[in-house]
Order: sequence, then C-alpha cells, then structure tokens
Amino acid sequence: MASALRQLLASDDEFTRWMAASGLARQGATDALDDILEVVRLALPAGGGSVGSMLMPLAAALDLARATNPEAVERVRRLAKEWRGPAPAKPKEWDRQFDEIMRTAV
Repeated sequence: MASALRQLLASDDEFTRWMAASGLARQGATDALDDILEVVRLALPAGGGSVGSMLMPLAAALDLARATNPEAVERVRRLAKEWRGPAPAKPKEWDRQFDEIMRTAV
C-alpha cells in the first residue's frame, strides 16, 4: 500500500497528492517525510497553490515528524514557516488554520 501511495505523491493532481500524503501519514511511513514535504512545498503559491492548499499535506508531514523525533517536528515547522513567508496583515481563514496546525505541532 505504501508503495502505491508513494507513486501517487508524484501525481499531477493536487488532491491526489494530498490524499497520498495523508494515507502515508496514517500508515506511519516516516521514511516518506521528505516526499511529503515536497508536496507541501508544491502546494504553496510559488508552486501554483496557496496557504490553504498546503494545510492537509502539512498536517500529514507533522504527524510523521512527531512519529520520528522532536528535531523532525522542528524541521517541518521551520520549513513551513519559511515557505509560507510572513503572515498577511489581514489573515484569511486558512492563515488561521495554518497557525493552529503549527501551534499543535509540539
């Protein structure tokens, strides 16, 4: 199953990538963390997405990082903050959700 989900991480369809990331996180496939981080990065505006589109794969990445070690959690948090950039002056709902995900990532 994990092998099939890994292949789906390379899909052209954003939703398929999100579901594959979520499935790998539910399976505890900690060796897929870097691949899921790439899905998070692609979901950002620079990759054609938005902060809202990075929420599901970010949650999956943080789940796997928690199963790995505290350093992995900090790495995911650092990268997510870096990739998102500064919060807007008028945050949208997905900005608030991003902040919530990051707060609970301890």
